[in-house]
Amino acid sequence: MKKLELFEAIGDIDDELIDEANKKEASVRRWGMKKSIPWVAAAACLVLIMVGLLRSGSTNADIAINPIGEGISAAPLYFDPDTHHDQPMTDAEIATYYGKDYTALKFSGLQYEGSRERTIKVRNDGAIVYDAQGYTYQGQGKSLRISVGKMVMPYDVLYEFEATKPSKINQMEIIIGGEGLDKATQTYDELLADFTWQGIQYRVTGSELTVDEFTEALKTLLQ
Repeated sequence: MKKLELFEAIGDIDDELIDEANKKEASVRRWGMKKSIPWVAAAACLVLIMVGLLRSGSTNADIAINPIGEGISAAPLYFDPDTHHDQPMTDAEIATYYGKDYTALKFSGLQYEGSRERTIKVRNDGAIVYDAQGYTYQGQGKSLRISVGKMVMPYDVLYEFEATKPSKINQMEIIIGGEGLDKATQTYDELLADFTWQGIQYRVTGSELTVDEFTEALKTLLQ
């Protein structure tokens, strides 16, 4: 069919048929929009859930609590008093040394117990040989202890675990130990984690904390 004949054929179509076709098309469009609304809402909810998981850095499925076994005491370090001495440090000086102020961290329901006199061990030539420090946060019958060290491990007891399944906290794998679960409150007598982050060795222990409270504290330290 030539173009002219095609246009003439189109021109002969009854106007009522055209109107009817337009009504059906509009009806189909409205039906399609109504049917798509639940799918759009579901997709939006899924996006929000995924964003929340990414921001939190971990999910309940990422957390494993390993039973704590026996502790082994490490031999105490000895420093000759003729060649070493204690050097007093303020909290501000310690914060500069570690690059983080461990007295000003925010943990839900817990408060820093307060500043105290701090020292590090140095050789008489000024070289630092022992720098471990401890910080305690308490409140509502709960406590959190943060021990840190650059030069040495900030603890003198090594714990064995009956299992060593890692937990993923802020994309970092950490072994968390626990003992004394109170099923009614979901709190532990003790939770413990040892790890190294940005050149600093950590031991974090919690008492009467839930797993969520403890892992939130670890996330704060890993920021």
